[in-house]
Amino acid sequence: MRFNAKLAGGAIAAVASPVAGVLLVGPAIDPLTSLAWGSVIAHGSTPQLQGPALPLHHPLSIGVATLLSVPGPDAAYLLLRALAGLLFIGLGCAVFRLTRALLGGTATVAAGAGAVAALFLLTRPPIEFFGLRSMIDVPFALLVVLAVALVAERPARRPWLPLSLLAAAGLPGPRPGPWPPPTAPGCFCVEPGGVRRRA
Repeated sequence: MRFNAKLAGGAIAAVASPVAGVLLVGPAIDPLTSLAWGSVIAHGSTPQLQGPALPLHHPLSIGVATLLSVPGPDAAYLLLRALAGLLFIGLGCAVFRLTRALLGGTATVAAGAGAVAALFLLTRPPIEFFGLRSMIDVPFALLVVLAVALVAERPARRPWLPLSLLAAAGLPGPRPGPWPPPTAPGCFCVEPGGVRRRA
């Protein structure tokens, strides 16, 4: 059987990142509140979303929190931390794919540049902070970067997929939700090897 390095690397990342999330992530008040709201919904009740001391709510995070809350509060907390680790590494993978697609040229050089870009991003203090606190900013950035990467890789294939990712990121909610939809036209101005300018 032929060894597939990409598949093996993906499998290792898929296992290691949730484990790292459980060990390292300490969710902030925003994701914990979303988890509490999700638990209420999972039990068939309506959560109280408005209040002087409550954070802003995001439909996507509450929906995910509802699914995580089905097994119970203890399992939901562990799953939230595991998901935070997975999303953090996923953001790095999305940056890798986007950089590789935009550069084009030699596959080895493009992959090396993508790896450097991903490592640079994931080691920035703000990104580390958001990732270790399971903040909504990380999945938001993941959805937007992945949408652009998909278009950069294959502009004419499945145009609904990147638009769906941008729509999910732009659901009404907290920062910086309002601006992904306006980026959709620009998303389709990207092509492998560079950015195409349109009048």
